[in-house]
Amino acid sequence: MVIAVIVLLALILLGAAENILHQRALRRIPIRVLVNGTRGKTTVTRMAASVLNAAGIRTYAKTTGSEARWILPDGSERPCRRAGRPACIMEQLPFIRLAVRGKARAVVVECMAQRVENQRLMGDQLIRPTHVLMTNAYVDHVEEIGNTEEETLAVLCQSVADESIVLAHDERFGLYGKKLVLADADVPQGAFDQCPFPVHEDNARLVMTLARELGIGVEDAVRGILNAKPDIGMVKEVRLDGVYVRNAFAANDPISFAAAAEECALLGPYILLYHHREDRAYRLEAFARALRDSKHLPERIGVMGDSKAWSARYWNRVTHVPTELVTDPAAWVKQQRGQVLCGGNIKGEGRLLMERLIKEAQEHV
Repeated sequence: MVIAVIVLLALILLGAAENILHQRALRRIPIRVLVNGTRGKTTVTRMAASVLNAAGIRTYAKTTGSEARWILPDGSERPCRRAGRPACIMEQLPFIRLAVRGKARAVVVECMAQRVENQRLMGDQLIRPTHVLMTNAYVDHVEEIGNTEEETLAVLCQSVADESIVLAHDERFGLYGKKLVLADADVPQGAFDQCPFPVHEDNARLVMTLARELGIGVEDAVRGILNAKPDIGMVKEVRLDGVYVRNAFAANDPISFAAAAEECALLGPYILLYHHREDRAYRLEAFARALRDSKHLPERIGVMGDSKAWSARYWNRVTHVPTELVTDPAAWVKQQRGQVLCGGNIKGEGRLLMERLIKEAQEHV
């Protein structure tokens, strides 16, 4: 019993000492940007970090996206090493230590928290952001965050520290933080036409508003966005022989997914490849119903990932579209003709499929 008490006290002291060191490290980084929201976090994180570095502000970034990455000031990347362990919110600690050793003046961190207590921990302890970029508040992660936009917004805003400046398109985020800055910066027309990935105006406007708040000029902001390296989820299309693959794997809410389906339908008939994950099972119902209600149905649906047979039956029951099980996604895609829309989940098999298709497309250029 005595030994157990001593061990517990030692652990408490070690935790307190680590927290003191972490808070000291945070104070050595004057600009701390947390990117939160439902959609677009990875894109905005990468663009914001690139803009700060283009302006001469030495910046380290951390994304979750399709794969957690540490992005260094020179644009090179390192995988976030987890040694087989699942993602953990405490991995912010070694990232901040890395940034301090690298003499960072800024960090840009994609929020990986979902539950309200972890959102609060990101805001109050782990990052203590000077600026929070809120991309949107679409409904997703319903078990952890909520079933409505209002519930989603309230949970996301727990990541706002007392001193944080919030930048957002939505005025409702102004209920939190000491100051709300609406994303209203001008986006130069045609500035991003040659960008290697699609630049959505809302994302660009949000990043350029941050740049304005930090005294960064428009020229540096545009150059930074153009220099940003895309995450694989940001690669929206791959053209192979006879098939046009549209990558919506990273569209993780029903509104964005339905919008991607509508884009396909405007160009003609398409086939859907849905990647189902058991830990994101709620997306199946939300996406199937959103697609049915949109009236932009595919000709056929292929299902890959977990519980394929169950997922395929659900798609067929809700949409009445013929479904099939896909065991070799790459081979299946290459057998199709016309448009294939990929949706559901980017992680795991979704990422592997896109990496393979992108590589094959590049080899045949």
